[in-house]
Formats: sequence, structure tokens, C-alpha cells
Amino acid sequence: MTEEFIVALRKYKNLGVVPFLYLVNRAKGSEFAVVSSNVTLASLKSNSFKFTPIQEELLRIVNEYNEVNLFKLFAKNYKTQKDFFDKVKPDFIENHIRPYIEKRIYRLMLVLIKSDIRLYYKNDKFSNIYDSDEIMVEKNEVKTVFNFHKNVEGTKYFLSIKSGNKEISLTGKPGEVIVNEPSVMIIDHVLYVFSDIDSKKLSPFLSREHIHVPPKLEKQYFTTFVSNAIRNYEVNASGFVIEELNPEIKPMLMYSAGLDGKPVLILEFQYGRLQIRANDKVSVFVEKTEEKGVFHFKKTVRDQEKENYLSGLLTKMGLKECHKGIFEADRQSQNTELIRWINENLKNLEKNGFALSQDFYGKRYFLDKISLEIRKFSESSSEEKDWFGVFAVVHFGEFKIPFIKLKNNILTGNREFILPDGSTAILPEEWFTEYRDLLQYSRGQSEKINVAKHHVHLINNVVPDLNIDFFSKMREIYSNGNNPENYKISDKIKASLRPYQRTGAGWLKLLHESRFGGCLADDMGLGKTLQTLTHLTSVYENDKPVVEKKIIQVDLFTSREEIVETAKQPPSIIVMPTSLLHNWAAEIMKFVPHLKFLVHSGVSRTKDFKVFNNYQIILTSYGVLRNDHESLKDFRFLYAILDESQYIKNPTSKIYSAVKKINSEYRIVLTGTPVENSITDLWSQMNFINPGLLGDLTFFGREFVFPIERCSDAAKSEKLKKLISPFILRRRKDDVEKDLPDITEQEVVCEMSELQQKVYETEKSKIRNAIIENITEQKGKNDLAVFILQGLMKLRQIACHPKIIDPGYNDLSGKFEEIAERIQVLAAGNHKVLIFSSFVRHLELFRGFLEEKSIEYSLLTGEMNQNERRQAIDRFQDDEDNKVFLISMKSGGTGLNLTAADYVFIIDPWWNPAVESQAVSRAHRIGQNKKVFVYRFISENTVEEKIQKLKIFKAGLADDFINSNNPLRDLDLEDMKSLFEN
Repeated sequence: MTEEFIVALRKYKNLGVVPFLYLVNRAKGSEFAVVSSNVTLASLKSNSFKFTPIQEELLRIVNEYNEVNLFKLFAKNYKTQKDFFDKVKPDFIENHIRPYIEKRIYRLMLVLIKSDIRLYYKNDKFSNIYDSDEIMVEKNEVKTVFNFHKNVEGTKYFLSIKSGNKEISLTGKPGEVIVNEPSVMIIDHVLYVFSDIDSKKLSPFLSREHIHVPPKLEKQYFTTFVSNAIRNYEVNASGFVIEELNPEIKPMLMYSAGLDGKPVLILEFQYGRLQIRANDKVSVFVEKTEEKGVFHFKKTVRDQEKENYLSGLLTKMGLKECHKGIFEADRQSQNTELIRWINENLKNLEKNGFALSQDFYGKRYFLDKISLEIRKFSESSSEEKDWFGVFAVVHFGEFKIPFIKLKNNILTGNREFILPDGSTAILPEEWFTEYRDLLQYSRGQSEKINVAKHHVHLINNVVPDLNIDFFSKMREIYSNGNNPENYKISDKIKASLRPYQRTGAGWLKLLHESRFGGCLADDMGLGKTLQTLTHLTSVYENDKPVVEKKIIQVDLFTSREEIVETAKQPPSIIVMPTSLLHNWAAEIMKFVPHLKFLVHSGVSRTKDFKVFNNYQIILTSYGVLRNDHESLKDFRFLYAILDESQYIKNPTSKIYSAVKKINSEYRIVLTGTPVENSITDLWSQMNFINPGLLGDLTFFGREFVFPIERCSDAAKSEKLKKLISPFILRRRKDDVEKDLPDITEQEVVCEMSELQQKVYETEKSKIRNAIIENITEQKGKNDLAVFILQGLMKLRQIACHPKIIDPGYNDLSGKFEEIAERIQVLAAGNHKVLIFSSFVRHLELFRGFLEEKSIEYSLLTGEMNQNERRQAIDRFQDDEDNKVFLISMKSGGTGLNLTAADYVFIIDPWWNPAVESQAVSRAHRIGQNKKVFVYRFISENTVEEKIQKLKIFKAGLADDFINSNNPLRDLDLEDMKSLFEN
């Protein structure tokens, strides 16, 4: 015997015909099988029979309508299953329970027709299953065929079914409905599973040959019932025409508004005269016409495969199908993104047969391709001018628009541009970043626009073949700054330049060759003055003087002929704080003595500026320039150079206005702190060297100051750096440390203020007269030395600041102003400085200044105890914000280790360099990993300066002077008197 899995239909209780699953045993040659068990889902575990996956699926379907589950689903008001099935009303079964069961039966039959499992009737009276009760299962797809035969008597209508190529008549066949919709019927002992019709439409034709429609009802009947039959089923017709059309499919996209108001593309398909939306669920369209009583139907079947292909093309091209047949841009955050997509993909759309239309709130958009034609505009000597030519035109289909016309759109972020025909073009989003700089820093109204040469580096990547020699060389400097040997230093320079200084001088030369201004912003002490003088030497090196004869009028009746030499090139003017005039003059004489210079300062300065032509360098102060700028503005200089250019940081100041009026061919600024308080400081200096580089002040404030200082806008900060980077060279001490000696010492000569000078001269006269009187009285030399020492001490204090001896003094001190300025520069540059003085009262003056400027400091004097000393030292060493250490010479000479400092100021140098050396060693000792800069500040035309000269010119005397406790011991009378002479 063999065991078999079967499906059996039973009339079960009051639920109608229901499929059950059985295992049956059949003897060989027997006409019946014995039921061994009713199979349920539980049988999967309890039965030894090996179920196939299809059999398991049938078990799960049947389980859904077993009594237990039906009771759970439908018997809310019944206590037991028996009570429920005994009392449930027929209409409840018909309307609720039977539809639920039939859905599962239909699923079961779909599985059955794909398997080899046999189907039977089972009579509950018998336990066996008989072969005569087997139901054949039609495994082919079953379709319904509508048959219409029209003649003069009316129209006959009947249904038949089609399985494979075989058409089967229903008339006179026994049949039973298993599922109503979709229909599952047993017809003539064969199970048919339909997908397109319900059993109520099929059943009548089992007993009736046809249905007759009289002529008077035909028009309505053909319009509705026949049309629907032709649309949804296979139709056999006679007496009228059914024409099946096969037109070419044409895809169409309509730019319109979606339900949320945002732009979308609606996909439609055109089949001949039919225009069908892609989301239309109707797959077949029927058009009926009637002529002379003859009905004519045209049937169009949509090509779903082609439609799906075309829809898929759109997603492959980057659109997102948000609903069936409705597409939006993948980045729909911007309403303009879809137009951009159309502009970019129009050619590809047209290639695939798409046609475009639009209906977006009455607005008409330009949907064609947008392209920008941009190139370098060549014309004779264009690169020698201050402006560079660029040809730029935008093509909107047939329209050619100068790119400059889009400037306002690009700068304001407005992507909509109105074309001459009134349509709106959506500008590509990337243009707003890629070409913003080009339009922001250009001028012109036509296809040819001009860009200032100092802005060309901003557009180097967006204009093809734009390769400006200056910027390529500039890149070499920044990428290969350690190779300064390419720059040749003139033999006339009386100094050996360090590698970074050679690079700086080469950078200035490159700026000169390209006619740009520059800002040399090296740290204090790195030799900005020497680099500048080296560059001026290269500029004037081949400048041969012009020798000419001039008639000089001596008086009304007498004249004489003189030979006058004038420079071939005009002189250069260097403007600086008054306190630096002496230092610049000293540096010129020391390093470039071949350059002729004039210090234009003081009340006796010349008003005849033609004299300037006899020199190559004119040194003057900001104060003098402020007073003389109207007279000077017509004089032509080669270079205008500003030292400590932070003096012009206020663009509304008179000093800024004065320097802007200097008539020069080239401009340079020198500063250790181009930005002190606000980046507005930078604008005035950059606008001086390269006017227009950063736009006007209003633009600069809106474009950079507010976004950077108020909003910390990193992108704007990077943009500003990119703008200025070719024209500013800044090296920190740390950057060039390998090129520096361990200690660099420099003497700074300071000019006293007018009142300070008067106070000093008055006191000096008193002391000199007293000395002469004491010498006349032939007092002892030791007594005289004590008197002189007291006088020198007093003059020293006045040279530092008269306020040290006279608290009522309220005027300026030249030395104090110079030191105060340098302190601010170092603090802004994140450096630390030790300030040594012999006078505690001098330190107290700086203490007041530091507190006024909110600069953190430490103070060390001899009056402090050991604990206070340690706290002051630790604060300076460990606190990053503590920038200044004020130290008295006596208290700071020994026992200190202050390696946090990299600058040392000795603000009142005196007799014993050994003491100064001890002060310097506080910063430069074991553990110091920085190079140390030492500055000695000396007031001009004072005893401080005279002592320095005696050190130089009287070497033998200097040894005694330096090492003796009584430095005047070996001075003769003339030496003593010389200390107090003018």
C-alpha cells in the first residue's frame, strides 16, 4: 500500500463546500483509497509522513479557516464552538464567514493547480475516497470569452471559457461554484480557476444558451456592457467591428505642481490620440463610434513593458518616483532643483523620445540646456595692465547673455533669471560658488569683463588657460620657500641675509615685477627692515644718476652754474612712527650706505620737495606726513613704504587719509601685527597696497567682518585668507627658528618728545654748570665723581620718562611710547617678554599701562618676599595669557629661570653689561627651546647714547668703565665734561 496526500472537498456543516487535507492509503489496483488521517498543521510534528513545501503551504492555508480560528475571529458573543456553529445565522455566514473562507480557498486552489496533488469530492457518509469522485484540475490559464452576435433582431450574448487554445462552451454542463470572486468552479467534473470574472456571471450560461438584447436597448448596452467587455475580456463579435490599435508610444513629461505645491514631473504616455497618465490604472482603452447603425470599437492596449522601461529611465537619470508616474528631484530641498535636472538632461530626454510641457501656476520656465562659454580674452599687452580680460557668455538656447548680466543673481543667491522672451531660467547651483568670485571682483557690461590682476588667483581654476606668471611663481615660493638661493643678493648689501630673509627679499622682487603691493608681516626681530632695504637696493642698483647743469640765482644781480646729480628713478618714501626714524637711518648707513637718504622731519624740514630727487630714500613720520600730505600729494615716489603699518588700521583716521594720497608707483607695508583688534585693521592696510583687493569698506564689513567676527563663519575666513595670501608674507619666529642664532641683540634708539627734550636740556645745563663750578673750586676727584654720578642718574631717569622724578609731568616720553607699542605687538603675537629696569618707578609706569590695556603681567621687585617671588614666576611661566614680566635689575639678576620668554627688553641700559648679561640669561638658559631676541632701548642725544659711543670709540676706557665700581675713576676732565655736552 502507498500513502498519498490529497485535497478533498466536503460540504461542511453550514459553511458550504470547504477543502480538507487527507493522507490516504491505496491498495494496488484498487478503485478507492482509505483515509488514514485528516491532516492539520499539527501533523507536521506528530506525523511520520514527509511533507513537501507545497503540502506544508496548503496545511498553513487550511489552518486559517479551521473551527478554532473561525471561532476566535467571528464568535465574540458565543461561549463554545458548538454553540457558535449551531446558532450562527445563515446571512452572517454568507456575508462574513464565507467570504473569509473563500479568499483562503482561492489561494489554496492557486497552489493546487501548480502541483500534482489530486482533488476529490468526499461524501461524509463514507470513510473511503473513490476514484469516481476525483475532480480533474485545469492547470492552464483559464480566460472568459464574451460572445456577441448582432443582427436585425437584436444581439445575442453568451459566455464561454478558454483554456490554452481550447474554447469550451458552458451550455448544458453540470457545474458548481466553489468560490464566487474570483471565480472557482467545477464544470463537468473539471476544476477551473479564473482570475478575471466572478461565478455569478458564469453560472447562468450553464443552463441558458444565450441572453437576448432587443434593438431598442442596444445603444445603451453597447456603450456600457459591450465596451467594458471589450476592455477587459477576449471578445468574439459578429455584426459590429472591433479594431485593435497598436500606435507608437510617446512619453511626455509635464512640469507641474504636486499636492504639496512643490514642482514635480508628471509622466504621461501618448497612444495615437490618447494621452494617458502613467498612474492611470486602466490598462486598456476602448473608443466607440456608430455610423449608420454599425458600431465600431477601437481597442488600445497599453504597453506596460515599454512604459516601465521609460519610467525606469527617469530614475536612472537621477529622479525619484515619489508616487506612481510622479517624479521629483532627488534633492528636493530646493524647488529649483528639478529645473536644473531638466536643463542638464534635456538632450538625453529628447534622444529617448520624451516631450516636455509645463503648467506651474502660470509661470513659464526655460527648459532647454544652459551652458557657459568662458575663456581668457587675449588682447595686446593685456597682462601688462592692472586688469585682465575674460570673455564670458551664457547660452540659453537661442539667447546669448553676457555673464556679467547675471552678477546680481549670483551675488544675491537668486537662481531665477528672466530671459528676453519672459521665460524664467534657473541658474545652475554650482555657479553660485564656482563663479561668485569672478563676478564679485570683476567689472564690465558686455561679453568681455575685466578682473583686477590682484584678484586673478581667485579665478585661476574657473577660466581655462589662465596661467598668470606671478601666481605660478608665488606657488613656488610657498611650496619651496626653503630654496632662497634663486634670489641673488647685491654685493652692495653689507650684511649676510639669513635664508628666510633672502626668501622675503625675493618675494618683494616678485611683487615688484608683477606690479603688486605687499605686506611683510614677520615677527618682531626677524629683519623686516633689512629685507626691505635689500629689495630697494635691487630696484635702484642699475639706476644711473642724471647729471645736468643748473643756473643757481645767488642774488638779484649774480648767478652761478652748478652741476647737479639727480636720480634716474624717483625716490621712495618710508613712513614710520617718529621713534623709528633714527633706527632706519642707522640701518641704512649700516647695511646699504650706497643709498642716499634724507630724514624729512622736524620744524626745519624742507618745503621744497624737488630736493627729494637728490635722494633714493626719504624717511618721514606719520605725524609729518599728516601735516604735509596736501603739499606732498603731487610729488611722485617710486615706493611708498609704511613701517608699523597698524598705525593706519583705522580707515576713518587722518593718517589713513594722508597715506592714501601718497603718489607712488609701488606700495609695501611692514608690520608684526596686521590684525590687532578686528579684521577691519587688515582692510585699510590691504587697501593701501592693492586698492580694491578687499572691496570697499562697506562690502568688506558685510562680506567678511560680520560673518567672521559675529558668526565664526569658517568658509568666509578661508575666503579672506585666499584673497590676501599672495600679498602677505608672515613668518613667525617658530617658522624660521633653524635660521636664527640662539640670541639676537638689537639696539633701539628712541627720540624724546619735545617737552621731554626741554626738561632734559634744562637739567643737563644745571648739572654741567655745577660741574664746572666744582672743578673751578678744585674739589677732590672722588667728591666730584659722586656729584657727577648723581647728575647722570637724574638725566638717565628723565631720558626714560620725566614722570620718574616728577609725578606732575603729564606729557609723553619717546622711549615709553616705543616700548609700549612693541609690548602690544608681542602680546598680540602670543609672545612673552621680560622687561628689566634699574628703576622700580619706571616699572610702575608700565604696570599702569598694562592694566589700562588689559594685558596680563607679573611683577618682581626687591621688596617682595620669597613666596611672592615664586608666585610671580609661576604665573609667568605657566599661564599662557601672562605675557609680560616686569623685573627690577637688582631683584632679577640671579636665581631666576624664565624660559617661557622669548623676548628681553632692557629699557634703561647702563654701565655694567655684566648685569645686563645676567638679565638676558634669565630667558636664555638650559631648558629654553626658543630663540631669544634682546632689545636695548636708548634715548637719542642723551647720556645713554654717549656712554654707548664711549664704549665703541674708547676701547681701553670702556674696559674700566664696564668693570669698575667707580666708572669715572679714570676719566679725565675732558671726558667728564663731554658727557654733558651737546
